[in-house]
Amino acid sequence: MTQIDTLKQSELPKVIEAKSMQKTLLIVDDDEFQHKIISSALKDMNYHLLFATSGFEALSILHKTSPDLILIDYMMPNMDGIEVVRKIKAASSCSEIPIVMMTGTQDKSVAKESFEAGINSFITKPIARSALIDKIKQALING
Repeated sequence: MTQIDTLKQSELPKVIEAKSMQKTLLIVDDDEFQHKIISSALKDMNYHLLFATSGFEALSILHKTSPDLILIDYMMPNMDGIEVVRKIKAASSCSEIPIVMMTGTQDKSVAKESFEAGINSFITKPIARSALIDKIKQALING
């Protein structure tokens, strides 16, 4: 009989169920094809993905849940990504969520204005899978 076998049930250490370590990402892009590309690129990463097709929809989602990271497109109708970032950063409940801006433009002023609005990182489309994963991991680590 081993020492473990002789322990009474009350003496055994209690196992505490850990909260899931799965991170939630909010993907904001008016191009639903981009949703599919990003979903495919991240399928093996164990992220819970939420999708919004507009800044308004993203802000609505943020009233209900707090993702661990927001990946947002710059060029969207009605409210561009920078304006959405400003609104997110102005809301105390979600101002600390790291944000990665995506864009297809090469205009350096977009990157500058995005960082001034409060993003954590910037990535240019078309996005390579490895670059996307690296940007997300870094933003989650560095917040």
